[in-house]
Amino acid sequence: MKLKKHKVFSVREITVAGMLAAAASVLILIEIPMPMMAPFLSLDFSEVPVMLGGLLLGRAAGLLVIAVKNLLHLIFHGSHSMGIGDVANVTASCIYLFITIALERRWKTRTGSIGALAVGTVCVSSAMLAVNYYFCFPAYARLMGFTMDSIIKVVHAVNPAVTNVVTLLFYSLLPYNLIKYTLTSAIVFLMHERLERYLSK
Repeated sequence: MKLKKHKVFSVREITVAGMLAAAASVLILIEIPMPMMAPFLSLDFSEVPVMLGGLLLGRAAGLLVIAVKNLLHLIFHGSHSMGIGDVANVTASCIYLFITIALERRWKTRTGSIGALAVGTVCVSSAMLAVNYYFCFPAYARLMGFTMDSIIKVVHAVNPAVTNVVTLLFYSLLPYNLIKYTLTSAIVFLMHERLERYLSK
């Protein structure tokens, strides 16, 4: 289902990539609070344009959308996490993008696309457990002058099941990512074929 077969972007493809980057930059600002999750986790759908760009135009276009949305978010919205949240966002986006596209190119069917998005969802949700455990949480606590215990207490107030780092990961972060990327994958799947037909005209 890969649309792009050549190295040079057409004017239409450049226009589509620009529109997707603009859409992602807006969507990342629309944050939806999620009950029972950590207060610093909110749902947004900025990964939808990223994945559409990657699936329709290739990994380079997907990476461009990732770069533009995060750069504009930093410029106009700033960072409340000393950049740690932005690093996590870029990391998750890249994992989701590269794994999904690699599998979608290999399987090349409608069912294969569903499978690729599902595997991408599981992989990014699992990988971010390690990324947050080994990098994001320690770096955030150190830069903000917090302790992990203080972070856990904040999350425990909204989700009593969270009592330590492990439960923070598996009872808050993992469900959050599974929900986010499952919803994103569903939207991407529904929009992908329609946009592909439009660009093929």
